[in-house]
Amino acid sequence: MTSTRPTACTHIYSERTSTRPTACTHIYTERTSTRPTACTHIYSERTSTRPTACTHIYSVRTSTRPTACTHIYTERTSTRPTACTHIYTERTSTRPTVCTHIYSERTSTRPTACTHIYTERTSTRPTASCTHIYSVRTSTRPTALFKKGATKPLAEGLQTCH
Repeated sequence: MTSTRPTACTHIYSERTSTRPTACTHIYTERTSTRPTACTHIYSERTSTRPTACTHIYSVRTSTRPTACTHIYTERTSTRPTACTHIYTERTSTRPTVCTHIYSERTSTRPTACTHIYTERTSTRPTASCTHIYSVRTSTRPTALFKKGATKPLAEGLQTCH
């Protein structure tokens, strides 16, 4: 409600109740977050703190993140290993039809062509290097995503690491 966004809308971070232009990419909502001038693309939930050295940090209210983290996107109650990158979640986000870096919601479904599917808030992620495939409890997984070396789609609830 109090956020402002530039006209060149890349990496726009809008208010929770705001509408997002169709041309914008990487839209993340946060109602009352403030951004330090030294940080780049750092948007956090209102009670969270963020280091000035981190870039592309996206967190929800109760999440914590290391100072060295890059591209870490977390749900409110989710936990994630420091080794994992490109973890994206957003409870109220909408997903474009060009489905790369999809942000899933608990009851959402993912199209079969999507890559880099990320998790809902109750899921846990492996501590090893993640293959960017994370399950959501009630969501359906695309048939195009396979475990490394496998010929069948990932089973429900399976998390893979390489």
